[in-house]
This record gives sequence, structure tokens and C-alpha cells, in this order.
Amino acid sequence: MLKEILIKNFMSFKDETIFTMEADSERVSEHPSHVVLIGNNKLLKVASFYGPNGGGKTNLLKALNLLAIVQQGGALNMDNVDYSCIYSNSKEIEQTVFFVDEKYEIGYKLVTVPEQNASESPFEIVSGDIKDKIRINFTAFKIEKEEIIFRENGEDTFSSLIERLANGSIKTSYFDGLITSKDFKLAKTKSVLRYFYDTFANRDNELQKDLDVIKHLMKQIRLVINLERQRPTKYNLQLIKNNTNQLVKLLNEVDIRINSIKIYERKTNPVYFVREINQGDGIVSKEIPLTMESKGTQKIFNLFLSILENINNGGIFICDDMNAFLHPKLYRAIVKMFQENESLSQLIFNSHDILNMDNELFRRDEIWFAYRDEEYGTKLVPLSNIVNYKGEQIRKDAKYYKQYLEGKYGADPFIKRGLSWND
Repeated sequence: MLKEILIKNFMSFKDETIFTMEADSERVSEHPSHVVLIGNNKLLKVASFYGPNGGGKTNLLKALNLLAIVQQGGALNMDNVDYSCIYSNSKEIEQTVFFVDEKYEIGYKLVTVPEQNASESPFEIVSGDIKDKIRINFTAFKIEKEEIIFRENGEDTFSSLIERLANGSIKTSYFDGLITSKDFKLAKTKSVLRYFYDTFANRDNELQKDLDVIKHLMKQIRLVINLERQRPTKYNLQLIKNNTNQLVKLLNEVDIRINSIKIYERKTNPVYFVREINQGDGIVSKEIPLTMESKGTQKIFNLFLSILENINNGGIFICDDMNAFLHPKLYRAIVKMFQENESLSQLIFNSHDILNMDNELFRRDEIWFAYRDEEYGTKLVPLSNIVNYKGEQIRKDAKYYKQYLEGKYGADPFIKRGLSWND
């Protein structure tokens, strides 16, 4: 699970900015079931971001994606964007992220410098007698620093596992015998995490502690999943059987009225919705193949399946502009899926759907706001930190969407006071 991410000099995040999934247990008491206890950590399952267009909400999700990009080789094809903050003189992008799972709490610091590049593709565009090579623009991320620290759940202090310097050299007191040469250095875009994972830790058998930490960290980074892009390639029939009641409940919550789901494994189209239909002389039960349902119904069903396929593995789902992607009822049903699920899964999204910004659905520390300061940098603040003109915390029974529309969460002096909250 994601515990915390620090971002600095990335896109609209000029100054050091921290987003946390830690529950504010001292000031927020509502919906205790939305909190997961792992070791000494109390973590939230859901976080929702609101704010004006251009406030930087999307850039937080991009920061989480950047961790995976660096591990995949450090380049974005067809992209020559300078991801460092345009309002800063520095090119170094700094991220520090903490993950917690059933065994470890792991901190991962990554400092990169984006480099814009272009190369010729082996493919050609032919127009008449003219042949032109396709030029591919991409942004590569040169690694200036990497550091991994960890502690087992229940321990008080962190241990430094490994550090990678800008010249590619490695500092560590672990991994005895795995690095045989003192002159060993990694390429400028090669992550030390990815190197040790691919070379030593990508195993199914039991590993020594240092490699086990590497494996757990890589798994957490790979569990960052873009909800918008999740579609099953084919139906997992066992998954449908195991979750039939939940799927029926979810579909009915978004006004797709069905009574049950039947599976016929030997049929070409094995999934059937059971509906009660009025045929004039009475109510009859009909089994309708999923392929005969509307495209919208199929899309919603596929989305629920995609979440169920990953939610039990502890997926960290992200979604940009969730209200544009999902109907408000579907949006609400998915948020509740995560809040009510017992797995170590999380949903982090941004939205303009204020209809669902209410105290029945969210804790105050699950609602965040993103806005630009006077220097155009993005600032983040949770609702639990915002105070009124008397210095009082927003009440848990307040009408959040109404106060948001009135400007109480997005204009002076309320957010600025929230950023400097004093107990």
C-alpha cells in the first residue's frame, strides 16, 4: 500500500510537496472501517482530489507513474516533454515514496534528470518518390540518485539497503558476494532497483532478506494500475463464479437490474445475465447472453471484473478525471468497493463530481484539494487540515460540496490557514 509520496520539481510541483495516505486518526473519527492497520501504520484505502482545472491534480498521478517508467527503462516514447518544473532553475526531479505491505515498510528515493532525445526509426513514410525516416521523440530519465531504506513491520528504525550515485556506482553493506568488482557501475538510465530485481530477486523461491526487500518494493511499484486502461482480455469465469453476489449487487447499484449471473463454460458466449421480464401474462425469468447486452452494460461489467482481478492483489489504482470516465452512480459504487474490501488495495483519483463529495461516502482525510500558489506551484491540502475563519476544523457533518462551491476550500484565507494548521 502507498503510505506517502514526496515530490519536488516535477511538472507543477515546484517546492517539496507531500501527499500521504496515512489516516488522520487524531482529528478524524468517522468511517473507521476505511482505515487499514498494518504494523504501526494506519492507512486509507481511498483518496479523492478536487480543485480547478490546471491546479495540478493530474500531475500527482503522473508522479506515481514515473516510478514505473524509470523501472521500465527510463524513457517515454513519442514524448519530448521536460518534466522538471518550468518555474524552477533546477532540472532534478526528486521523489521519495514509502510503501507498506504485510512484511515491510520500504522507502525509495529517486532523483532523475529528464533528457529530451530524438532518433530515426527503421520505418519509412513513402509519399510518391520521397521516402522519409520517421523521427521518434522521447524523454529519457538519467538517474542522479537512488536510495532504498526499509524496516520490518513493528520495528522502529530504518536500515539503509542500497544507494546508487550519479556515476552509476553502488554503496551498500548488504548483498554480500553479489557485486564482485569495486569498479562496477550502472548505465545512466539503469535503475539499481531494476538491476538487482532482474538479476537476483526475480525468483519464486525463498530469498535472503536484502533481495526479499527488493522483490517487495518492485511488486509495490508494479501494483500501480491505471483504472482507465484496465480491460480483461478474456473472461475469468472462476472469478465471476467466486464474486457473483458482489457483481450482481454492484450492477444493481448502477441501475443495471439483474437477478443473477449464470456461467455455461462450454458455450461460445459463457456469461448470461438473469433478468425478470414482464411478458404481459406475468413475470418470467430470462437468461440473456452478455454479448446481447448494451455496449455500456458490457463496459461496466468488464470494469468491475478488472477491479476484482487486481483488488485482491493489493493494487494501487489511479484514475484521472474519474467523473469524465464514469457515471456518478458507478463512480460511487467503485469508491465503496475499495472502502468495503478487506484487501490491501487503494484507489487514488481526481474528479470534478461534487455530487459525491459528501460525508456519507468520505472521511475528511480522504478528500484533498489541489491549487496553485502565487508562484504557480501546486499545493495539496486535505479537508481535515482546512479551518474556518475562527480557526475551527471543518465539521464531519458539514455539507462539503456546498462549502466547496461557496469557495471555502479554495480561496483565501481558508486553504492557507489549513496549510499551517496548529493543534
